[in-house]
Amino acid sequence: MNFMNESIPRLFRQSNRCSRLESVNFRLIARGCDPLIVRPVHAEFWKFFSQSVSLRRVGWTCFPQEAILANTECDQLTRVCLFSPVYLQTLITLLINAQSLERLIIRTFLGHGNATFGRSPKTVDVKRLHTLKVHFGRKRISTLLDHITCPSLRNLDIVSCFLSTDQSHGDSDSFRKFLSRSKCQLSELSLGRCCRNETINSDQLAQYLTAANGLQSLKILKLLIRPSIPTNTLRLLASQAASGIHHISPNLEQLVLSDPDKFTSRLLFELAVSRIFKITDGNTKRTFDGKIETLGCLSGSLRALDILKPSSLPLIDSWSW
Repeated sequence: MNFMNESIPRLFRQSNRCSRLESVNFRLIARGCDPLIVRPVHAEFWKFFSQSVSLRRVGWTCFPQEAILANTECDQLTRVCLFSPVYLQTLITLLINAQSLERLIIRTFLGHGNATFGRSPKTVDVKRLHTLKVHFGRKRISTLLDHITCPSLRNLDIVSCFLSTDQSHGDSDSFRKFLSRSKCQLSELSLGRCCRNETINSDQLAQYLTAANGLQSLKILKLLIRPSIPTNTLRLLASQAASGIHHISPNLEQLVLSDPDKFTSRLLFELAVSRIFKITDGNTKRTFDGKIETLGCLSGSLRALDILKPSSLPLIDSWSW
């Protein structure tokens, strides 16, 4: 540790700047060490690499209390992945300083910290951000979404224990307000639930899917809900107006669902038929459970329907930065 604390910073001060450096992946983990000892090492690493004007992508691992990255002018950064836990205060400061940010991944969001930052930081307009992936754990989704506006957002990935539960306390309402305030047009949305022991509230889940502003343009929808997706949600995804236009994301091209053991073949059939076939006045018909179905022609928007078992659900570690 003495070598890390003294020799490496001195080595950095004597080295030339990295004039062509574009990407840095910090994995400085010192388990069981005093943060006061490790802090200077983290600071010197970042100070050295941030001198490169060509630096665009940063993967960062440090103690949750550290705000080294956030307290530095980093307007040139376009991609940031925070591997270690981060508080709202640090994140807001980072977003203010990194106005060129296009892609942000947060592996563990800790919500409000104990710092005297205030409980209501101002809303930050992250104008260029097109990809946001956040693992909230047992923190409220509203804790972050209430404080950011992302007009260019195209890809949103949310994982939370409280997603679609009675304990969400207005998270779905915050989600809808966030999309309305941002006026973004999402092309990909992934909603994941990381707990199995909370009761699913189908009405809460429906609130996310019926957020009209921003979801009509969806091409990819992933519902990785544990322990299972409510049947009402499947019916909602299959529902169509008299004209044949779907009420939810009419231009959907890829749909990923979890836990097939809870689905009935009838519901999956209705969903697939409604998304793959376009209703027409043609005479193509098929009998299912004694009923006559008008399928029309193969001109629906859906191109891929993936049904995943719980054991094969994508992990947070698979998020690429």
